Amino acid sequence: MRIAISGSHCMGKSTLIGDFLSEWQSYELPEKSYRHVLNDLNLPHSSESTKETQKAILDFMCKQVKEYDKEKNVIYDRCPLDNLVYSMWLYHHGKSDIDEQFIGECIPKVRTALKEIDIIFYIPITKVVPTPEYVDNGFRDKDPNTRIEIDNLFKLLSVENRENPKSNYFEHDDKPPIIEIFGSRHERIQIMKLYLDGMETQLLLMKIYSVMRILLWKTLKHLKL
Repeated sequence: MRIAISGSHCMGKSTLIGDFLSEWQSYELPEKSYRHVLNDLNLPHSSESTKETQKAILDFMCKQVKEYDKEKNVIYDRCPLDNLVYSMWLYHHGKSDIDEQFIGECIPKVRTALKEIDIIFYIPITKVVPTPEYVDNGFRDKDPNTRIEIDNLFKLLSVENRENPKSNYFEHDDKPPIIEIFGSRHERIQIMKLYLDGMETQLLLMKIYSVMRILLWKTLKHLKL
């Protein structure tokens, strides 16, 4: 199964991925992430990001998700949806050269790439759980309002994913569900278990059904001979 962890910056995504890999050791985390793109190309980022940066990150993410098929167990630190959210935020605030045309070019790329992901776990800002304290890792925007605004965009796209069958951001019949997870570290893992156990059973049944169809086809072909 191909899983992505998404959400605004400094929400505990890296911590969650570490806890996840301890619980599900059959999964792997790709060696490289979007951070390597920023370092390798020495690009401006966060609130200073540009078309060049956002395109480089999106191209990297789109290529990466195609490297793992449905048979692989992989978990991603962010995905193309995150890139789109940040690009939309930059466009809204007029903080870079990102314009409406650029956003329009990104949307179909993101929509296609998300077909390569089975489920997105999104960590929202909620009133139920205290928001994690800010920790500077060299990539995060330091303005607390930015984190809230980014989270609001994630919430809007989450609703779009769930309630709008004609959404321009997601393929109607081939899109990953966006599941909100929150709580303590233990509670987050328990929420993930509820969804993953059910999805893994469904995938297993689909595999069995596919094998049975192949066997049936071979049997019928043999009888015709």
